[in-house]
Amino acid sequence: MSLLAKVGKNSSLFFLGRSVSAFATVAAIPVYSRLIEPQQYGLYALVNGVLLSIVVLSGCGLSSSITRFYHESDPGEITRNAVLAQVVTGAGAVLVLLLLFPVLLLYSLSEYYQIVATAIPLVLLENLVVVQISFYRIRQQAVQYAIVSIVQRWIGIGLTIVLLYLHVGVSSLFIGLAIADVLLIIYFFFNEWKQSIKLPADVGRMKYLLLFGLPVAFDSLIFSVFQLSDRYILGLYHSLSDVGVYSFVYDIALKVQFLIVLPMTQVVEPMFWIEIKKKGIEHAKKLVSQSTQYFIVFIGFLSGFIFLYSTDIIRIFASERYLSHELLLPVLVCAVLLYGVFYVVRIGIFYAMKTKYLLLVTGSVAAAKIVISFLVIPHYGILAAAFSTLIGYLVLTIVAYWNSSRFLKIRYSFFRNTVGVAALLLSAYGISLSLPGGVLLNSIFKGVLYLIISLVIVTILFKEIQNIMVKKFSLEFRAGS
Repeated sequence: MSLLAKVGKNSSLFFLGRSVSAFATVAAIPVYSRLIEPQQYGLYALVNGVLLSIVVLSGCGLSSSITRFYHESDPGEITRNAVLAQVVTGAGAVLVLLLLFPVLLLYSLSEYYQIVATAIPLVLLENLVVVQISFYRIRQQAVQYAIVSIVQRWIGIGLTIVLLYLHVGVSSLFIGLAIADVLLIIYFFFNEWKQSIKLPADVGRMKYLLLFGLPVAFDSLIFSVFQLSDRYILGLYHSLSDVGVYSFVYDIALKVQFLIVLPMTQVVEPMFWIEIKKKGIEHAKKLVSQSTQYFIVFIGFLSGFIFLYSTDIIRIFASERYLSHELLLPVLVCAVLLYGVFYVVRIGIFYAMKTKYLLLVTGSVAAAKIVISFLVIPHYGILAAAFSTLIGYLVLTIVAYWNSSRFLKIRYSFFRNTVGVAALLLSAYGISLSLPGGVLLNSIFKGVLYLIISLVIVTILFKEIQNIMVKKFSLEFRAGS
């Protein structure tokens, strides 16, 4: 089986699990938009941003440590030490938050009080779930991964919707997820962790895992600041409703990332380490190179397609009060999809175990993005926030690739891919000018036309696809004759 076939097979299994779980997430978006006002959603987005940052930091990068050292360790030993290390760091973070909690009352931030109270337990719960998901990922246990994803999303979202209808408020978004996480952790304990945790912990090994992962955790924290800073700047200079609208559209873009980027990243990095062990570094480099090239062109295709139907998509998933500029969704989709490229091209840093360089990469780009955001968001609002995010992700990917190449040289055909992406986006723009929306026949025709043009562009770009097309037509010709 070829490298791309392996990636495709495993990605499809992860994609299936993500798709079924994402169906509940996507179906819930219209419900959320009608039960939650933009101002409330803006409040949720700001609190959730802080929560995610704390989850990332208290996670101490153990997911990356598991990925890096799993194939060099005894499975029971690394499971025991990773889970216990996560319990210690997560519980410590929760304790610190509980001690700081009264500060909200001192500053009369009563509107944040209830929502923060319900969010605090998620710091420990989410990290424990992430640890076990990391084991499923590195073992390439796509079925177990799919089941966990489905259970977490469907139960969490189902409970959230029930609580929203009971008028519990925006805190429902945290309560539903917390209950789902508790159920999963109980399952993990009896089915995955019980035997391993019975054995004594290796404090030295726990410390080693944490020290390796800590730079990754700080890098992820900086990345959270990079990703979420636009919302806080938008809230500072504009209204909480603007934050809610921007965050809601951003979350729709993240659902696309959830479906497209995560299955790819869940497969390519673990397979990189597996291929090194089985066939050597050159084989592993080829896997990463080919996967990334196809993914970059796919980003261009999907961004162009969403551009053609952006207003229709927002109308389907949200009430009229969440409508904004037609460029907002495609720009954010393109930005979050670039994260998949960034995630893969930084692999040389992990190969050389130079995770401290991630801090330099993410920190410098995050600082630049925050400066740009402060310059443009006060004057141009939501659309400026989206473009600053896109530029930030693009620069982040370029800087990560440059630093990673210092430790591991992997050849990517970036020029060819850039030309392909530009051609796809320009064709989408040209079609949108020629066939404006609002007419059903136009909407159908522009989608069909874009698919045909995209197929031609991709066939010209990739020799592998040309070979497949030649073989197919040759077989059909022989069969016909």
